[in-house]
Amino acid sequence: DHVVGALISLVLASSTSHSLRYFETAVSEPGQGLPQFISVGYVDDQQYVQYDSDTKEALPLVPWIRKVEKEDPQYWHTETQIYHGAELVFRGNLQNLLNRYNQSGGEWKAGEAQSHTPPPQ
Repeated sequence: DHVVGALISLVLASSTSHSLRYFETAVSEPGQGLPQFISVGYVDDQQYVQYDSDTKEALPLVPWIRKVEKEDPQYWHTETQIYHGAELVFRGNLQNLLNRYNQSGGEWKAGEAQSHTPPPQ
């Protein structure tokens, strides 16, 4: 959370507008190469982090986000715990949908997009 706050502060200090978005998807029947849950984070249009139910680890994808570890060595461990919590919620919600609509099989997907764009200065 400290780094996200630093990221947001950095974005707000910039003279241009930026966005921070997360996309999360869960599927009822994962297939080859398709995990049951995946979450990806973007700053503007650049993916900077990914977590999925196969690796169960938040993975930094760009060099600039890796600098966070110098300020907070536990950052990626904490992020992994947060993403794992989201995975459990999504899987539970998907199971509730399947139960509610009496679906015993087939492929169902649940996804959510979150977008955080700071207000213009």
